[in-house]
Amino acid sequence: MKGLKYGESFESALSQDLLIRTLFIEIFTIFTASAIILGIFTLIIIPVLILIAASTLIGLWWVGWELKRKKRRLSVCRVINVRMLTHVTAPTGIAGSLISMEYVYYLIEIVCNGINVKYIDFEERRIGETLVVLLDHNNRVVAVAPISNPPRIEILKKLV
Repeated sequence: MKGLKYGESFESALSQDLLIRTLFIEIFTIFTASAIILGIFTLIIIPVLILIAASTLIGLWWVGWELKRKKRRLSVCRVINVRMLTHVTAPTGIAGSLISMEYVYYLIEIVCNGINVKYIDFEERRIGETLVVLLDHNNRVVAVAPISNPPRIEILKKLV
């Protein structure tokens, strides 16, 4: 199951995108401002160059993330296979305890435009169910919603 993504709601995917963008803005601003302030008030050039290199790398990483984000596409898919998976675990440090936790999740296989895609979902889906799916540039599921309860158009405009 390595490489599979969790299918989350469109609202939480938008929230995650906004948090990542805010993080990039804050880190880029901090490194750039530090380089400018250090360059103005000191004569030592090496720390300034290190901060400039760091802010440049962060900026390039941010641009790369935005470009990958722009390659997302919205698709209507049909569920072709559902497999229930469970994971039972005992809390750490309580070996042999009567307390255990059971996680139930589903391995969902969908077909979108002739491409079979697998993802992990915490909601049970039915074979033949139609879903609205946001796929990233590597055909991995970013967000999923049933066609009976589609996401709002404002959210879709911000995600795609």
